[in-house]
Amino acid sequence: MVFSKEIRDYLKTMGIDPKAYEQSLIKEFSDKAHWFQEIIASFNDVPEKEMSIDSFNEFYASTGNPPTGSFYNKIYDLFNYLKLFKDGGKFNLYKNRQAEWDGPKVRLDKSDVPSSDIHLLSGKELIYRGMSENEFNSGTFGQSWTTDISTAKCFAQETYLDEPPGIIATTKINIPDVIHYAKDDSEHEVIVVDGSIVSANKFNG
Repeated sequence: MVFSKEIRDYLKTMGIDPKAYEQSLIKEFSDKAHWFQEIIASFNDVPEKEMSIDSFNEFYASTGNPPTGSFYNKIYDLFNYLKLFKDGGKFNLYKNRQAEWDGPKVRLDKSDVPSSDIHLLSGKELIYRGMSENEFNSGTFGQSWTTDISTAKCFAQETYLDEPPGIIATTKINIPDVIHYAKDDSEHEVIVVDGSIVSANKFNG
């Protein structure tokens, strides 16, 4: 087991499934996976403003691993997850984590989001998502979609530079499944209930 009960509970407040995250870390890093518990425990009570790159580097040096490769990248991404969460909670983490970060999935519930402009989606029929071929083929889709095809295209083209090219998926919008939409959001993001979209089509336009 990688995570203590306290850290498991903390990950849940961040919107992260501790069991799935733990299993992925053990599979990839084996006996080094415990360092992901250690970094959360080390910075758990540290204010976000004091979480500098120097403080991360000091922690990372204690692992005895070189500052390169997947282990370094993933533990640094988790450090940045912690900063975003401390700065503005689960919604801030969800909205501001970067698509290229290789961190665990963050899930949002309706209770996690501020009031928004969902009523303005009335009359819109389709939403789009830039995603990997693997995501499309899995049928398990992320929560973030958009009403703007150019935004989806940007994600598809720029997020998967070291993988096969991304694709644009589209599906019909079901407004009761939408938990957040802000009219002033530059990406026209539509956040839906996790697991509510079970089918989509490739957009070839």
